[in-house]
Amino acid sequence: MKFAGRDSRIELNQGLIVQMVQAVVKAVTEDAPQYRRDHHLETNNAANFIVGDYINENLRKLVASENVQLCGFKRFAWSGRFIIDDGNRTTYSVMSASTLSEATKKHGNKPYYLDSFLNVENNQCEGKQKQLVIQGYGFGNNLKNFSDEEYQQDYGQITHGFIEEAEDYRHYILEYKAEHSEIIDIRLLYLDKAYAVVDSLDLSEYIMPDFASLTAGYIDMPEANTETGSPTVKITIKAGIKPMPYVGEDEA
Repeated sequence: MKFAGRDSRIELNQGLIVQMVQAVVKAVTEDAPQYRRDHHLETNNAANFIVGDYINENLRKLVASENVQLCGFKRFAWSGRFIIDDGNRTTYSVMSASTLSEATKKHGNKPYYLDSFLNVENNQCEGKQKQLVIQGYGFGNNLKNFSDEEYQQDYGQITHGFIEEAEDYRHYILEYKAEHSEIIDIRLLYLDKAYAVVDSLDLSEYIMPDFASLTAGYIDMPEANTETGSPTVKITIKAGIKPMPYVGEDEA
């Protein structure tokens, strides 16, 4: 479905995006601060990376389902995750603004994994001139010397067993910025292979979702509870939108 109320080039699966945002919010505002309180050591180098681990853990609990896959891949000693929404032929990465700002500076004998996704899935789109994902990027600043075949090969290794044919898939990035254990910006980015913005959506409204807009629009008349005498209210959820799990509750 498209984002309501605007002419967007992003096809938005609203229920999935709400859950992804909640996974990030919980990691940044609850899980990582608690980890730092519980592991206050002389040095806390691991704490710099713990948010990403908690995001991935929360994605497993809140997002992974029969229709949405949370897929793993490795880069040397680092383990990464990406999301596949098969029904909408969309893949997602989740990363901080600072990580994304460093993406075009990554060097090595293999492409950076995001480069491979953008060069394969988003190779037919073109971003808006001079509207750049991060201040300081230059349009077409992706100067790495990899061929199309090398990007295809790396993409195939990352997605092996998950995606057989990349045609018609698109890749979106859920980018967040946090300060002092608070989310100050969160958005969905659609980038071309040169990291120029094709489109973007502000997702801040989903930090605390408006459940009224996600429900069917009617509430049954209260019925008396036979045990307490108190009224009982029934709410029907719109088709395709799953209610958010309680914090800490695993989702099947």
